[in-house]
Amino acid sequence: MKRIEKHVWIYAFRKSVPIVYTGAFQFILISFFNGAASPVTIAMTAFLMNSRQVFYSLTFLKDFSEMGHRKLYMIHAMTDETYAVNCTIELSGQEKEDAMFLVAFISRCS
Repeated sequence: MKRIEKHVWIYAFRKSVPIVYTGAFQFILISFFNGAASPVTIAMTAFLMNSRQVFYSLTFLKDFSEMGHRKLYMIHAMTDETYAVNCTIELSGQEKEDAMFLVAFISRCS
């Protein structure tokens, strides 16, 4: 147990880079590693915490359905920040779609 506690920052860094998309889950994941939580518990918690993005996407269903092949990416890339910025875009038509895509892409890259 001491070894895990001593090097837990390594696990946090490794999980935050390519895998964990929800920032709040990174903090919970550290507790799970320290407490030796089961993989099922970790997976279910991650699923439930990430599912809130689906509800964000419901707000933009009409906009996303008009985006063609970018629709699935837009649903997947919806985060708290992307949702907040996309709610403030006052453009229309293709300009709005392009702006929303750019916001999602930049948010995902950063």
